[in-house]
Amino acid sequence: MASQFPVTVTDVSGRQVTIESQSENIALSTGRVFPLLEIIYKQEAADHLSTLPA
Repeated sequence: MASQFPVTVTDVSGRQVTIESQSENIALSTGRVFPLLEIIYKQEAADHLSTLPA
């Protein structure tokens, strides 16, 4: 977790993404990474997901 913002990270596709402030919700492109959220947020992982229209 970053302690200061903005922070620039590199995503799994090699793209650099700048996060301006602490995120409260996360949108997943696939459910395969949900177990990682469970490691970070424990039983509250689903509370941090955002839904996107199909």
